[in-house]
Amino acid sequence: MNIKQKIKSGINALPKGKALLAVLPLVIICGFVIARIGDGHNPAKASLLENEVPLEQKTFAALSGFEPGAIVVYSVFSEDGDMKRATSVVDQHGYLNIAVPESLENAGSDIIYDFSVSEQNRTLSLLLKVDADTGAVAVKGQGAEPFTGIEIAASGSNIRTRTDWAGLFEETGIRGGEKNEKGNPVQVAFYSRDIASDARAHQSPSVIKVFTAPGGGGADGSGINVWSESNCSPPVLSTCYTATVDAQNQKIIDNYVTAFFLMTEQLAAISMQPVQAIGMFFDAKLQLQTQRLHQKLKAEAVKDYHPSNQMCRIGTYVRSLATVEEKAAHDQIALNDILMETQENRYNMSSALGPESYISNRLAQFKELYCDTSDNNGGLEILCDDGNGAPGAADQTRVNKDIDYARTVEFPYTLDVDFTNDVISDEETDVIALARNLYWTDAFSFVTGETIKERAEYFQRTRQHMALNNLAHASYTKLISMKAHAPNPPAGEEPGWAHMKSMMREFGLSDIDIENMIGENPSYHAQMEIMTKKIYQDPDFYTNLYDKPTNVDRINASLEAIGLMQQRDHYEAALRREMLLSGMLEAELITDAEKLQGQLLELK
Repeated sequence: MNIKQKIKSGINALPKGKALLAVLPLVIICGFVIARIGDGHNPAKASLLENEVPLEQKTFAALSGFEPGAIVVYSVFSEDGDMKRATSVVDQHGYLNIAVPESLENAGSDIIYDFSVSEQNRTLSLLLKVDADTGAVAVKGQGAEPFTGIEIAASGSNIRTRTDWAGLFEETGIRGGEKNEKGNPVQVAFYSRDIASDARAHQSPSVIKVFTAPGGGGADGSGINVWSESNCSPPVLSTCYTATVDAQNQKIIDNYVTAFFLMTEQLAAISMQPVQAIGMFFDAKLQLQTQRLHQKLKAEAVKDYHPSNQMCRIGTYVRSLATVEEKAAHDQIALNDILMETQENRYNMSSALGPESYISNRLAQFKELYCDTSDNNGGLEILCDDGNGAPGAADQTRVNKDIDYARTVEFPYTLDVDFTNDVISDEETDVIALARNLYWTDAFSFVTGETIKERAEYFQRTRQHMALNNLAHASYTKLISMKAHAPNPPAGEEPGWAHMKSMMREFGLSDIDIENMIGENPSYHAQMEIMTKKIYQDPDFYTNLYDKPTNVDRINASLEAIGLMQQRDHYEAALRREMLLSGMLEAELITDAEKLQGQLLELK
């Protein structure tokens, strides 16, 4: 029974569960056989072969794992000058044995092997130097693929290295076997990066071996590969045996080793397929998580940064509020100056010449602008008759506006008042006339400088009275300025009150009704009325609160800002009220203070 039948019958006799266990040792044995292919006359006996014949040792080199048909140009020479050059071809199994010429067998100097292997896609050059005394080896080469793995084995020690990016490599000082020690080859293996190449080419890796044991030679000592069956006639033991070994080894490779290679590769590939699927699941999971995160962030961005219609409305309403407030401050200062100049009997004022001219001017103004003949049970008809036509006010809409605070000041949201220009409107005249009736009904008499010197205490009391009166009309001037109309906007700019009017149209008011209510250019008071009251009367305000939480927070912040502006107005009103109370208290205490001061003077 041959070895193939023995292996097959042995495997079939095993239980199915143990068949795989039987295969593994066989793979190991076959790997051992492959590792020994190309050794030629190695002193070890081929135990898997039926014929066990010890061979005579010779020094030679062996190549395995290269492409069949690859051209090998090699040189074997020593430093003594002996040299052999030849060209050979790798056989169909990827092997090539190179015998050392007889002239170099007993060379006392170092032996150098120079190989150039030309395959289809690469040309590998290797220079290998063997020290004759120590057996130390130096290796240098080029032509391999970049970063190809290289393993150099000598005397049981392995050196692992890689080629550089240009395919170059070099190792020196490798310890080899002694000169007289048999069967110690130096092996240089090139590992391919193609994981499928082992099974396809029946070899792993590409190996160049140099046997350093002395003695013997090839069949004819020529150094050319002569290991073939054609050399068996006339019979030469070494060549015939080598041909037989090669043939039997090839059968084992073809029938078993190749199959095990393919099976191992297939098992490895199948084992990696589930890992690939698991990796795909991980990739899909990460991809879905990333997509979900992007969608979440996009949704949050839309929720947080999408503009709100309500927010835009509020922001547009306050666009011109600061400008109107600034104008109101200027109007207050101007109106305060007008009233103070009247009290001080300034030049070009109606009170400049004293109470006679002051009363006369006011009475003339009353007859012309504010007289209502129906007042005093019709008794004012004679008083208001100036002899120029029908008695009474020329414009009936202005009658009694010099004394009617509600119609003149309280109810209108906007007054046609602008004390910063040189044009006097009817409403400016009305508010000044009302202020004179409220705060300064009579003027001081005209006095000379000598009189003031003689009665200085009365002059000081007059100034005190004027200061207290200024505290009284400060609230009036502030209210008038807050109701003064807004300045005209620059050309091409749409003011904030234009959008307020658009909101009021949703109440069902016409443009005429809106202008009669808040004026053409609404005042600070009118705009604050809309911001703090009217917007809450619009149903759309509450429906617009059904919005994203972030926008609702922004709207809430805007309403709080409007509330702060309103509280500021309340605070300023409280300060004015405090000043009025302090002035009233001082006025009540003036008489008692003067009496106390007189008593103190008497005690001195």
